[in-house]
Amino acid sequence: MKRNKWILGAMVLLAAVPQTVSAQDRAVMPAQAKQELLPANKDKDIRQTADEFYEELLKKGDSPYREFENAKENVRKKVLFHEVQNYYYRMQDGRNERLYPHDEIVFYPTPHPERQVYFFLSVREDEKEFRGAYAIYDAETKRFLSGGRTFQAKQK
Repeated sequence: MKRNKWILGAMVLLAAVPQTVSAQDRAVMPAQAKQELLPANKDKDIRQTADEFYEELLKKGDSPYREFENAKENVRKKVLFHEVQNYYYRMQDGRNERLYPHDEIVFYPTPHPERQVYFFLSVREDEKEFRGAYAIYDAETKRFLSGGRTFQAKQK
């Protein structure tokens, strides 16, 4: 009987160890992401517009970002990274105002504030629900930096 309890305890412990390690790895990632900067390229001449880059993404068909049909707002901008927050969407939810995307976006690698990026945002909203999608790409390397989609039922 004691032997069975010992074996059961060892199995539970072994099953928990991989989850603990992966949780620690996830906890470390944001700290590492802030250390690796893509350098400033504010003065570099990048001729491709945000519209042209978006059309290129559609042709490739492998982008995680797509604009919503019948969107209330679509944003396609080539901006410096520190200017991205100027294009966040303000959503009214009952008495609360919320920003989308939120300020806690994790970037890996983290762009320098003076780095050129493509920012895409699509919002479909009515009185009952909010749907949002965004993506940020490095304008020089065309590398995907961050993105996401959300759905939220609104409060009455």
